[in-house]
Amino acid sequence: MSSYPGETEIASMPEWLITLLSKPSNNTKQYKARPSSEYVRILQGVSEGERNNALMSLIGHLLARDIDYKEAFELVHIWNESGRVAPPLSPNIITRAFNNVLNRELEKR
Repeated sequence: MSSYPGETEIASMPEWLITLLSKPSNNTKQYKARPSSEYVRILQGVSEGERNNALMSLIGHLLARDIDYKEAFELVHIWNESGRVAPPLSPNIITRAFNNVLNRELEKR
């Protein structure tokens, strides 16, 4: 991974990630989940007016899919730094949002 994401061509999403995000969750939540196409759209890129909502949605989706929280944390930071979030959010905002959603998810379990 380059430390200059603005100068590096954005790679296509790996098939394993699309498959993972598309599979049904093991959770039996009482809310209506968004279609997987919405998360693929978020991964493909968001602009300034939708960054925070997309961030929270993506974090919640990854954690609800029982992806290890350390992996989810890295994926969200990579997504933010990949050039798909315009302009990128501060790493501190990403970390704080991730911790808030993680704590909320842990309280549910």
